[in-house]
Amino acid sequence: TDNASLETVYEIPEGTEPQRAETYDDIVGCGRITTYRANCPYVVHTKGPEWGTPVPGPDFIRHAEVTLSGCQFATSVGYRDHIETKAGEIRYNMFSVVLQTGSVNADELMLIARQAGKPIANYEIKQRGTCPGIWVRKIGQINWTPSGIYLGHRVFYLMIEISPQAEPGDYTLHFIVEANGQNCGELPCVIHVTE
Repeated sequence: TDNASLETVYEIPEGTEPQRAETYDDIVGCGRITTYRANCPYVVHTKGPEWGTPVPGPDFIRHAEVTLSGCQFATSVGYRDHIETKAGEIRYNMFSVVLQTGSVNADELMLIARQAGKPIANYEIKQRGTCPGIWVRKIGQINWTPSGIYLGHRVFYLMIEISPQAEPGDYTLHFIVEANGQNCGELPCVIHVTE
């Protein structure tokens, strides 16, 4: 990618409902949680002719666990840092942002949040730079679980569209996690486009 374009930080636009691509890394409702199809070992069909049918998935989708300490709201972030795909397909990335507890500062923030009944921080995720032929959008609504904030926890669901004209190779997306406008750190995600 063109490193000169990485200097600009972009708001990630809102998208629509997840497109039911029925691929193994599609995001699905799995019992009481939302996860990737391949990571859903539970039975999800509770009625009808598909009752008792487990969700298929050939692979287990692994998350990277990264601690960002670039601001006072040190966070632990679980997300996919590598996605393999063909050109012309849609993939998903789910960012789980959690305040790191254990320090005096974090514990004090958590106590204040509990007493106020409000989130600790307004977490946001933004994109630094862009990749030609790859578009990122926040999924507007997940039907199975709220994507809002619970005290020190926020979940973001991103839909990544790869152009049919994308050349095979590695494309790196750069995501920034912000808390109350403070830059907590950057998370790279490599999109490996196969032939």
